[in-house]
Amino acid sequence: MKLTTKQLEFIRWTIGPAYLIGTLAIFWLWKQSGWSRYVVYYGASVCVIGLTQVLETVFPYEKSWRQPDSQFRNEVASTFLIANIGHNIGRALAYTLFGAFVVWWVPTGGPWWPKQLPFVAQVAIAFVFWELGLYWNHRLMHSAAWRFHVLHHKLRRLSWINSGYGHPIGFLMTSFADLGVLLFIGAPAEVLLYVSFLSGAINFLSHCNIDMKMGWLNYVFVTPEVHRWHHANDPQSYGRNFGTQLIVWDLVFGTYYLPKDQVPGKLLGSDEHQPAGIVHQLLAPFMPRRAATWPGIAREREVAQS
Repeated sequence: MKLTTKQLEFIRWTIGPAYLIGTLAIFWLWKQSGWSRYVVYYGASVCVIGLTQVLETVFPYEKSWRQPDSQFRNEVASTFLIANIGHNIGRALAYTLFGAFVVWWVPTGGPWWPKQLPFVAQVAIAFVFWELGLYWNHRLMHSAAWRFHVLHHKLRRLSWINSGYGHPIGFLMTSFADLGVLLFIGAPAEVLLYVSFLSGAINFLSHCNIDMKMGWLNYVFVTPEVHRWHHANDPQSYGRNFGTQLIVWDLVFGTYYLPKDQVPGKLLGSDEHQPAGIVHQLLAPFMPRRAATWPGIAREREVAQS
């Protein structure tokens, strides 16, 4: 059955909020199971991945992005293996350096944590500080640490499956920054669990290939509408939208970019040379001159014209 224009527009405006509510509902249901926090976290995350994949299939923003490209296998390997290795090393480093600031097994967290506030408020506060670490880490990766982030900006299409495409050092830096901040301010374990899950869910959302309009939520979360500008091959959007899950610090520091009544072009990513092979991609930041001679990922405009 073909949908009318009004029906399509209704879906575009409701699918985003429904996604956010749905992911929270999934997590809440898993929490009621009484299983360990690790089972809850990964079980709920798998369900969110399934939900995202279904929505990308039935209501894509760009149909051409549904077709796997030459980097598809590398994207899958990176999202499910390389990114997790980097994140876990970053978390281990954060616990090693900042773990003394919070007693993990005490539900109320560090002595200076505002435990008297409602739990929802505690999660919101923690999420804002978590995002502060992510924001400045992301800005660092677009300057001094660009060699560990440029691979992520070679994406030719956006989808949840390539939200974890990149170099493990970049993911190490990311987890060290966000978790380190929360450990430093003494956030309790239960709050960390909620923030970590929400972070992953919104990361899938920001990269997803789902046709949605988020309205005022574009000023709260890093939505697909906002994050596509960050990946666009457009000089006007360079150095903008560094938020990873929340957009608050882009608004505070003047890096927010979402032009009215405009959408970014379908050409994505940097034209910088990056090796096509996954092993070469891991080695490239440490030997950039040699990496420049290795077979590279085709540039966006070459792909579009082929």
